[in-house]
Amino acid sequence: METYSFDEAAYDKLGISGITWQSVLDVLTVPPRIRQPIGAVLRVAGQDRDGRWLVVVLIEEKQDDTYTVVTARELDDHEAAAIARLLDEGTDQ
Repeated sequence: METYSFDEAAYDKLGISGITWQSVLDVLTVPPRIRQPIGAVLRVAGQDRDGRWLVVVLIEEKQDDTYTVVTARELDDHEAAAIARLLDEGTDQ
């Protein structure tokens, strides 16, 4: 099971982006979503409970399956359409 944490810098960045920590947890925990691991960085794209398409960026900590949220942002219409298309093709995780 994965564990997610937020530090003050993450809360600040989320606040600037107008994204709540609850929306971030929606994207991280409720399928369908797209997960893209890049070394110690994990990007996850999906929808929050309000239907907004978001991408969340996390860093994996020394302990496996433990991640710290770095930031998140709302996807633009083209990005959201691309993610929706990938999910429709069955690449959700």
